[in-house]
Amino acid sequence: YNNAICKAWGWPPGKYLTTIEKHGVHIGEVALINLAQCPVPNDKYTKLICSNCWNLHTKKLLEALKPRLIIAQGKVVFNFLQEHDLNRSITLIEGNHHASRQSNETKKHIFHKVKSLVEQSVA
Repeated sequence: YNNAICKAWGWPPGKYLTTIEKHGVHIGEVALINLAQCPVPNDKYTKLICSNCWNLHTKKLLEALKPRLIIAQGKVVFNFLQEHDLNRSITLIEGNHHASRQSNETKKHIFHKVKSLVEQSVA
C-alpha cells in the first residue's frame, strides 16, 4: 500500500518515495504517519491544531506501534516532537522533508547523517 501511494506522491510524482529511501530505509519496512491526523482547510496547521491532534490521535498511534526510531521529515516536525511527550526509548532523528527547499549539499549532509544513525539503530 505505502509503495503504491508513494510512487505517485510528491512533485514530480514519486519524489516522496525517493526522499524516504534516501534516508536509508525501505518503504515496505516503515510506517508513514503524518504528525497531524486531522485534516484542515488549505493545510494550515497551527501549533494548537497539531497539539490537539497529537493528543487525540498521533501520540496513541505511536504508543501502539512502539517504534524504536522516528525520522521526522523536516525541522517543524522534529521540533514539535522534541517539545512533546515522546517516549524516551525512541530515537528521534531530523530528516529531510520531501518538499524541502534547502540546498542540495545540505540535503545530502542530512541524508548521510540519517543513514548512519539508521544503520546504528538496526545493528
